[in-house]
Amino acid sequence: MKQKSTVSAVATFGAVAATMYISPSAEAGIINLTPLPQTNSYSTGTATDPNIFNVGVLPGGIFSNIASDFGQFNDDYGASFQGGSYDINFWRFASASDTISTGDTFSNFLSVAASLTGTQFFGFETIGGLVGWLKVDFGQTATSDITYVAGAYESMETSIRVGALADNNSVPEPATLGLTALGLLAAGARGKRRKAKVTH
Repeated sequence: MKQKSTVSAVATFGAVAATMYISPSAEAGIINLTPLPQTNSYSTGTATDPNIFNVGVLPGGIFSNIASDFGQFNDDYGASFQGGSYDINFWRFASASDTISTGDTFSNFLSVAASLTGTQFFGFETIGGLVGWLKVDFGQTATSDITYVAGAYESMETSIRVGALADNNSVPEPATLGLTALGLLAAGARGKRRKAKVTH
């Protein structure tokens, strides 16, 4: 009788475990960005055009088969982001706790003062309506080179948390969770049966 209740309990737990599926979060569509080159060198004077940085292919971009891009200055005038003919076309300032959404107010030309130093987050929207974020290190002086530290965009949803990266969003497959739980419970049941035979 004790064996039957044990098997029944195991079957019940197995059924529950099989339904324990961690559904993918709203961040499952996050794609990490690595701007190339990763450094925006300072140039003396005032540039006519921004420096261009490729970030990989963005869906819905101007070019669907080559690297998409954005433009940013780094000169005596400042480190402004320039919209226009770039796939990442709209920008705004952001903080580490922000969520970037398609309904936000972005600028086609985001003025960034030459005096800005340290790290700063920015939110962006592409011409295809995708949103993302970029972490930028402006160095310690007004004449420092700019380094692109990290960034990502959301390919499935209309918003993204600043700092969210694809590496943080992996979840076990449903089948893997169910099989693992059932396997552990079955092993436990076998051990209980063996113990029951020895004690009788």
